[in-house]
Amino acid sequence: MVYDLFFTTERVIAVSIQYPAYNSKFTSVWQAMFVGSFWSAGREELKRKRSTQEKRLSLQAMTPNELASANPMSFAIPYDEIASVEVTRRSFQSQLRFHLSGPSDKKRAVHFNLSKKQVPEAQRLLELALPYLN
Repeated sequence: MVYDLFFTTERVIAVSIQYPAYNSKFTSVWQAMFVGSFWSAGREELKRKRSTQEKRLSLQAMTPNELASANPMSFAIPYDEIASVEVTRRSFQSQLRFHLSGPSDKKRAVHFNLSKKQVPEAQRLLELALPYLN
């Protein structure tokens, strides 16, 4: 799953940009035996990138409510449900993790994987959202 995160004054909106069921990334064992699968995988990757770019362009004109309902895999996290936020760094993968506390004191965590180059941007956005998180 690939999500784009939108920070508003009331909530974080996670919009699904790529979902494995949207485009199958995996090929069958039989297809992998053929040389054409290598070329076909390259074409699939290009299609996936184009699709992602088109989705991001279509999201630019949307309101926060439209973003939250952009597709069934999208969701919003109200700031008043966020107990804490952390960016964890590991050798191969970093994560943005929201620790949530619901109305019935049910605690859960939602995390998003980050590339190394996304970590500084995530930290900057969190600093901007801090007044709304308290």
